[in-house]
Amino acid sequence: MRPWDSHLAIGLLLSLQLGCLILPYKPEEPLPRKDAIRTLDPSIETRSSLRSKLGPPNVIDLPSVAAWEWEGDRTDILWFAGWVYGGKGGRLQGAPKVFRVLARFEGDRVLSVERDVAASRMRNVPNDPDQVWGGWGGDAKRKRGSLLPPLETIPLERGCVFKNLQILKDGQIFGLDASGALWSGQAGRGGRLDRLLAPSGPAASSEAGGSSLAVDPGGRYIALASQGRLQIWDHLEKRLVLRMEGAGPGPDGSRMGVIRGVAFAPDGRWLAVLGDQASTLLEAGTWRPGTSLAWRGRASRLAFSPDGRRLVVQGERLRIFDVESGQLISDLSDSSEGELAMWGARLLVAGWNAQVVDLETGQELGRLRGTPSASTPAVRFTEEGTPWIYRRETLERWSLASLEQSFAQGQGTVDLKGSVDLAALQEVRMVPISPADLFSFYKVESRLISPDGRWLVDYWHPYLSILSTATMQPLGYVHVSGSRGVTLFGFSEGGRLFVATEGDLRFWDLGLAPPKIPSAAKR
Repeated sequence: MRPWDSHLAIGLLLSLQLGCLILPYKPEEPLPRKDAIRTLDPSIETRSSLRSKLGPPNVIDLPSVAAWEWEGDRTDILWFAGWVYGGKGGRLQGAPKVFRVLARFEGDRVLSVERDVAASRMRNVPNDPDQVWGGWGGDAKRKRGSLLPPLETIPLERGCVFKNLQILKDGQIFGLDASGALWSGQAGRGGRLDRLLAPSGPAASSEAGGSSLAVDPGGRYIALASQGRLQIWDHLEKRLVLRMEGAGPGPDGSRMGVIRGVAFAPDGRWLAVLGDQASTLLEAGTWRPGTSLAWRGRASRLAFSPDGRRLVVQGERLRIFDVESGQLISDLSDSSEGELAMWGARLLVAGWNAQVVDLETGQELGRLRGTPSASTPAVRFTEEGTPWIYRRETLERWSLASLEQSFAQGQGTVDLKGSVDLAALQEVRMVPISPADLFSFYKVESRLISPDGRWLVDYWHPYLSILSTATMQPLGYVHVSGSRGVTLFGFSEGGRLFVATEGDLRFWDLGLAPPKIPSAAKR
């Protein structure tokens, strides 16, 4: 062994014994000063001057719009026995910093600039989440909003941790907890939730699968996939009408494997049951088997198309089946991960990249190359069929017709960096920086776009922050205490925001909101 090898080995051993690890990081480009960003004046800046001050755009680089983002002084990070501190850069230069700029151009002239600069006033990254807001030093023109008190709070029994919730338009609540128990109640009336079904017992296999709940459009039947098995509850007659073990054969004789998901067709005719080896369609009410769909490889999620004629199965690959015949319409490897959104005959899968698929033919109609964001974006179609993509850095509105036209003409993947403007990109907005972007100790775990398109919701423990899509300013935030924090959050069919914690279920009515982004808005 060479002498320096032994020294390196001893150093690593000592680092492990002391419980510390130093992760050095140096940005590829020198970071601009925060004062240079805050003093940008669109009336005197040009495209050339912005590039000179900020460097080449690293998020979007198009003739009419460009976007930059940098992270500085979040690293070097010193991790010691579970505590996180700002590294050398943070201590010497005062604080972790994040910079974000979005500019619009007409030729070389700057039309507008959106920017945000965030810097903590603390030398060390706080280990108490409540200190994050106290040390926040973002753009002075932007406030974080106020703490939003819930409209209603329903207490939960001890040990009730929801894995899935369905809240209907009339306020009826159905919830599946981690043990496999089914709960029901009514929002808007106070009180509590009642347990309809006790836990279904030990898992059907050592690999228990996921937790999934589906309610038929009429609200009578509730299907549960939990602990690797299927149960169907008749809420009208208050009885269990079907129980199926995933490890054995399905109702049509095929071997299902571990049951992982359920979904009702939009018209309520069929219940799709997802196993990791096959999927079976059951006729609602009689529960007689219909079409059986089989494949190789794991599957984790399924969904019906809006017209109920196609079934989308996502897992190691994304597959589209015809519901009546069971025929495999499409098998796509590039859409195995990401959020799903459907409108008419169009499917949008948004992960690192975004892909548009024709549900009728299964053919790919367009593809977008994503921004550098490491987190999964949120996607949603407007009522008019316009897709929105909400990433960490940007909120984007796209034209499906233009995107499909360019793809059909052989242009391939649409990239947000190029010498030609994208007709498909109708609007792009900069997302303000949050403390979750500033401190590496925190992370946005998930994000949502509200059903009416008015709100963007981010969850990073122990906060949910809510932004207006009209102004990109915060409406406010929700603080959740407890070690587990938020176990589940989303929107009810009636449009209310709900948050399930380890002790209660809370509701917020965001109906008194500013107008939606105009559909005719321009870049």
